[in-house]
Amino acid sequence: TDNVYKEIRDLHVYALGQWLHTKAGEVRKRYDEVKKSSIVQQGSDTTIGQMKDVVKKLKTTSAEHNWLQIHSNLAHHLNSLVFRLTFDQKIEKEISMVGGSDSVEDFVEAQISKANTFSECVRLFALMTNTRYVAQKKYTFFLNEIVQAFGYDHL
Repeated sequence: TDNVYKEIRDLHVYALGQWLHTKAGEVRKRYDEVKKSSIVQQGSDTTIGQMKDVVKKLKTTSAEHNWLQIHSNLAHHLNSLVFRLTFDQKIEKEISMVGGSDSVEDFVEAQISKANTFSECVRLFALMTNTRYVAQKKYTFFLNEIVQAFGYDHL
């Protein structure tokens, strides 16, 4: 089972990297312990019970290593999404939309002109129009901008 997920699911994204680094160090130490153990060094003087213990420890360490690698890769991918400046800016603007800030229209227009994903632009446009009054002229302007950026295919 995925014990790593059970431990990290409630961690804040800023604490996840340090936790994964610490856990990787622990797994590395366990691999080193198996390599340095007298059972691996001696070879023929070991009992079957001792060998079973080493193999069991190696299996659990290997399984944990695999789960840790999967979660590290996921964390790296999420890190690239979350820590971009635009992500923080986007969250701030979305909160501003709900709060009633005036600079929202410029932000939505900039996102459309950057040709972010179609779904992202439409989502921002819908959030803007649902949280504030947008005059018909502005509404038409934004629709035309979306059509210019993505084409008629998406409508």
